[in-house]
Amino acid sequence: MNTKRFIAASLAAIMAVTTLSACNQSAVSGKAAEVAKRDKDYNLDTPLVVAYEEFSGKFSPFFAETLYDQTAVDMTQVSIVTTDRVGDIVFNAIEGETRAYNGADYFYNGPANIKMVYDEAADITTYNFKLRNDLTFSDGEKLTIDDLIFTYYVFLDPSYDGNAVLYSENIKGLTSYRLKVSEDVIDRMTPVFGKIWEAGMGYTGPFADFTKEQYDLVYGELVDQQWKTEVQKIVSYVKGNLAGYVEDLGGTSADLESEGWQVALGMYAWGFGEPGENGGITANGKTYDLKTTFPTIDDYVDATKAAYEDDFAAFADVELVDGAEGVDGVKNLFIKSQQDASVDESAFNHISGIERINDYEMTITINGFSATAIYRMAGSIAPLHYYGDKSLYDYENGKFGFPFGDLSSVHARDGQPLGAGPYTFNRYENKVIYYDANEKFFNGAPYIKNLQFKETTEDEKIQAIDTGSADIAEPQFSKLAAEEISKLNPNGELTGEKITFTSVADLGYSYIGINADKVRVGSDSASEASRNLRKAIGTIISVYRETVADSYFGPAAIVINYPISLTSWAAPQKTDDGYRV
Repeated sequence: MNTKRFIAASLAAIMAVTTLSACNQSAVSGKAAEVAKRDKDYNLDTPLVVAYEEFSGKFSPFFAETLYDQTAVDMTQVSIVTTDRVGDIVFNAIEGETRAYNGADYFYNGPANIKMVYDEAADITTYNFKLRNDLTFSDGEKLTIDDLIFTYYVFLDPSYDGNAVLYSENIKGLTSYRLKVSEDVIDRMTPVFGKIWEAGMGYTGPFADFTKEQYDLVYGELVDQQWKTEVQKIVSYVKGNLAGYVEDLGGTSADLESEGWQVALGMYAWGFGEPGENGGITANGKTYDLKTTFPTIDDYVDATKAAYEDDFAAFADVELVDGAEGVDGVKNLFIKSQQDASVDESAFNHISGIERINDYEMTITINGFSATAIYRMAGSIAPLHYYGDKSLYDYENGKFGFPFGDLSSVHARDGQPLGAGPYTFNRYENKVIYYDANEKFFNGAPYIKNLQFKETTEDEKIQAIDTGSADIAEPQFSKLAAEEISKLNPNGELTGEKITFTSVADLGYSYIGINADKVRVGSDSASEASRNLRKAIGTIISVYRETVADSYFGPAAIVINYPISLTSWAAPQKTDDGYRV
């Protein structure tokens, strides 16, 4: 993992979730909401304003690029899968289940019941989803199993370019559907590709397990095609998750509308480019001023090829983003190329592992067992009539609300989400999202009728609470932030008459990495002297880690002795045998 990407991830991991709220207008939920409902002094029609991060404006349950956009969308959606406070599945969500957590009982209910059955003899797992029959979307349209089937087919379409990775699960018949290739071709050509890949680049024969034409196709065309695809995915990921680094190159978020800037940022954030001495970026021996000259996606591919000496497998092992296909992508391209051109692709117009039972029930079957599958099936139930085209939906004839390989109609709704969730999306203007309570929400309309997510810079969040321009904020917490909050409360504490403070331990941890290519003695990173230098630096850091953590984070972070968050059930405890500093 390159340094810049690691820093971004680790900084996110160590942040405790901190919530500030003005005491005269605090957020309410659960029993607190019932109290507020009875409180004559609390105006439930007053908008609740949440100070939030910058949005990219891609408010889609399918294509939201940033965590903040996704949260904005989630306010309008319901998920097919309901989980409890520790992330366990609530299988009987229609009736609801009561579960204990931290000494208290909590009731969970949701839109669907789920059954999961593993057939050991056949080595397949079947998931049954049964919807409530009284669900509607916020516009009044009935929610049925066809909306869920439409949703899954969007996620599983080969042109899908969002962040969900359901397609990485081994759903029965999925590869045949995505490639439009028969199971017979898949079964015959998969081992052939394995032999080609095992032979490697530069192979000159003999050609017994595969032909020279097949070998040349893989290494002369398909590897390059997949390499470019994966680099483009990196660029998309960086734009959606690490956009703030554009400032290091002298740019702004507005610059990221340019493809050249997107590529440049992707190079920089992934460690394949450095800021130029006079601005711009230098990558692979070339300098781009980012004013008149910009790198292209082909330039980025060339830079990665140079770094990995044309070894795609080595590149794929290290650099790819979640959901990337890597070598499997090359394999799929090869298998597709081996299908007889005369075969009618309409024979593969559905996924055999997805079966509609009736208007409110369906099953998904996967080969083998995957612990991640049910969580990847989780997500919004998107309305077919809004994101798709009902005239293009005919389950029996392999039509699922959009043309195969063309999600343009789904993308057309990226800016205005619609769902069956607790709130409806009113509008996004002047950096504020306006929501209204969904009167048709299956659990009852929220008590707070109007909600606003207001873009607020990190430096302004605490002051926004102080001035009353926001009711809730989640600032990055540090010792300085704690001091600022305490000064604003008359009692000098984090929680007082003016501001209420809450912290929640984050399921993550941070650590410090030392780049062996930068920190070394002489030019040999692997020498004993180089290793001792890094060990010495690491030893000094470890000795003073509590001092360092306290000086910046104060009460917001603690030192741990094992690389796992203390919020995890698997975290070693001081009372465990063998525990040591």
